[in-house]
Amino acid sequence: MALSPTLPPTAHPGPWRRGKGKLRLTRGPLRWWLLVVGVLTVNLAWGRFFAGSGLVLAGALLHFGTKGVLRQNHRLATTGPYRFSRNPFYVANLLAEGGLLVIVGTPW
Repeated sequence: MALSPTLPPTAHPGPWRRGKGKLRLTRGPLRWWLLVVGVLTVNLAWGRFFAGSGLVLAGALLHFGTKGVLRQNHRLATTGPYRFSRNPFYVANLLAEGGLLVIVGTPW
């Protein structure tokens, strides 16, 4: 009888994850690899750099500001950024990643 190794509950399974009979790639490592490729192929222009940095900063501030308003499992958040969006974390990620795209300056 061969025993198959299993991961302990706290171990990260890596970028490949099985779920409901499907093998899929998680997006966490993919985002970082795309950022590395973008940094290596950047065509730096200072105007784009400052505009993109402003978007990244706005996304980071929104993300941290949202964390301060959220009280998980206690009550529905309807103040702060939650007045405008049901999930401001997605808006913050959109701003930050859009800023990175502006900095890198390549259409892909």
